[in-house]
Amino acid sequence: MSLSLGSSHPLTADLRSASSITSKPTTSPTTTSQASTSQSVITTNSRSASSITSQPTTSQASTSQSVITTNSRSASSITSQTTTSQASTSQATISQATTSQSVITTNSRSASSITSQTTTSQASTSQSVITTNSRSASSITSQPTTSQSVIITNSRSASSITSQPTTSQASTSQSVITTNSRSASSITSQTTTSQATISQATTSLAVITTNSRSASSITSPTNTSQASTSQSVITTNSRSASSITSQTTTSQASTSQPTTSPTTTSQSVITTNSRPGIMGFGNGEEDEQNGEMGTFMTIVLNEKLVSITDASQE
Repeated sequence: MSLSLGSSHPLTADLRSASSITSKPTTSPTTTSQASTSQSVITTNSRSASSITSQPTTSQASTSQSVITTNSRSASSITSQTTTSQASTSQATISQATTSQSVITTNSRSASSITSQTTTSQASTSQSVITTNSRSASSITSQPTTSQSVIITNSRSASSITSQPTTSQASTSQSVITTNSRSASSITSQTTTSQATISQATTSLAVITTNSRSASSITSPTNTSQASTSQSVITTNSRSASSITSQTTTSQASTSQPTTSPTTTSQSVITTNSRPGIMGFGNGEEDEQNGEMGTFMTIVLNEKLVSITDASQE
């Protein structure tokens, strides 16, 4: 199993139960005010996907939305709505908004509701919520910025997955990844950024849950304005990760940014194959659970774990 993270790089999960999962955030164009909207709804080998609806509305932006359902037996409702607007008074001519949203459900037996709503103003944002082989991930909610992808693979009872992002002039990267966790009851990531003045922005948020049996609630609200914030919490193969909370607050001066320079900062904290305990990060503090704490940067190649960094010793 190999995971690749980045602010503007694809997220690929090469698992046995998911043949191909790729999430690619789009880049920000620097053209003038022309609207370009592309939307694709793909349903492959779904037995009871009763309703798949996608309604995008675009104004002076480049919006891409795709809803893909593959081999889902009872995905009853999949709805994706994207609305993109640009302010007429506080907008620079070079700052062009790019919004992409994709909702992918693969081999899910009872994913009853998947809803994604995106509203974007002067920003280029990437968000991905990936759930792979989760049996009881009841609620996954993400509220940051623009380019959004929700991927559910081989989930048997992911009842509700909702993503509502709103962004204005910001550069934020946040990822919460849970892999093979059996009882990760609550994973919460909140990012709040103060407002500065005119600049292009890129926001990336990824919430990935892989092979989790009872991840009941995963919530990531993000409200950003013209800042560069990066946060990632990755949990792999944890059986009792009860609570993961991440909060980041960033403020930026209103006169220190040029008009045409986007800013992106990336930071990742990865915890892999921790069965008795899992780390939570809140405002830079480390929480200890079940008497153990471990934070690892792990590369999994050909089902072999290679421990790279023990971040708890830093």
